[in-house]
Amino acid sequence: MLDVEFVISTSSALSDEHKGKFMLHKLVIIAITAFLLMQFSPLWAQKSYQAVVSEKEAVFTFPVNSQQQYEWCPGGLQYAWNVKAQNGKDSFEFGFSLFTAMGASLCGKGDFTTLLNEGQFSIWKINKDSISIVPYLKVKHVVSSDRQFLNVMLKDQEAIKLIFSKKPKYIIFQS
Repeated sequence: MLDVEFVISTSSALSDEHKGKFMLHKLVIIAITAFLLMQFSPLWAQKSYQAVVSEKEAVFTFPVNSQQQYEWCPGGLQYAWNVKAQNGKDSFEFGFSLFTAMGASLCGKGDFTTLLNEGQFSIWKINKDSISIVPYLKVKHVVSSDRQFLNVMLKDQEAIKLIFSKKPKYIIFQS
């Protein structure tokens, strides 16, 4: 189900009668918009992303289209299912990425499992001047039994502390 949140404010300069009409028109527009989003959103967009973080593990769930045939060619970032988090002054990105260097390899294609085998699961620390892999920390993954979700997991307490110790106000799912 697609979650849609709207914030509506009314001007104090409107009379109570006009505020009521204004709100009614806004609600009609919101209802129509929500209906259209539900009708015309692809099926995968209606699945939900989830994040669960504890002291012992962090699990981030991405909806995926495991039935799709994936293709990739040389030339940079091809596919990614990553989480971005700001922990104090430090920024991190972790999850799956498939990078291909320009001219370094032939094009490839395959199912979701083949795609995951071609890429890498990593943690990157992002500074204003550089991006570097944090090699001593590992990212794990599990594809759900129905093959509809990719779970990106941090099970190393050091990784969880490094990325989440200052309790980021938000995280960003990138897919």
